Amino acid sequence: MTTIVWDGKTLAADSQVSSECARVGKTPKLRQLAENLFVAAAGYQSDTLMFEVWAAGGFKQDAKPCIEGDEFQAIVIAPDGVFEFESALMPCPLLYPTAIGSGWMWAIAALDFGATAEDAVKYAATRDVFTNDEVNFVHVTIAEPAPELKSVPGEPEPAPEPRPEAHVKPKAKTKVKK
Repeated sequence: MTTIVWDGKTLAADSQVSSECARVGKTPKLRQLAENLFVAAAGYQSDTLMFEVWAAGGFKQDAKPCIEGDEFQAIVIAPDGVFEFESALMPCPLLYPTAIGSGWMWAIAALDFGATAEDAVKYAATRDVFTNDEVNFVHVTIAEPAPELKSVPGEPEPAPEPRPEAHVKPKAKTKVKK
């Protein structure tokens, strides 16, 4: 199969093509389909190609491919987030580092010990016969959410909210006789 890793900043994938238990070639499994659309997919080549065509077309439901079996997995970096897909093709937001494919266990262990996504794939290649150490990767900067706007630019800042003040009971006035 393959090993694909997302560490929260970088998406990395090996390039081995396997058939049954034999290494038969190499191909990039991480592809840029548009300016802000990256796909790394694992599984049968026909399934990964159908998925890439669907992704490049904007993930339209009426063009959703039929992927049979449970061999397909993908990680997608899109303008609206990072998602994991399996055979059902339901996008699941990725909110944490993860690894997919046949070498996922080795890659997760490497991430646990501080490896980058690229190094996690390379480590998986030392253990998983379906993964090689020729890694393609893309480093992504995910924009932070815009800070909450407290006033419209060019207008004065809103007045601070009043704070409760301490109320001190006034002392009773006393008359002094002379």
